[in-house]
Amino acid sequence: MKTISELVEEIIADGVIDKEEYAQLMSAFHDDGKIDAEEKELINKVYNLIKEGKVTIEE
Repeated sequence: MKTISELVEEIIADGVIDKEEYAQLMSAFHDDGKIDAEEKELINKVYNLIKEGKVTIEE
């Protein structure tokens, strides 16, 4: 399984997050039952890029 950082890097490079990537990302975030500061920063980074239109959500 890919790390959270690897998943986020792929999403940013593609400029798209699809359902599979989203599921993998959420699974990775919740894998240990805790969200640490680094994970929170990565979550915010993805959401901010979506909000700014730099990453789109593919249905």
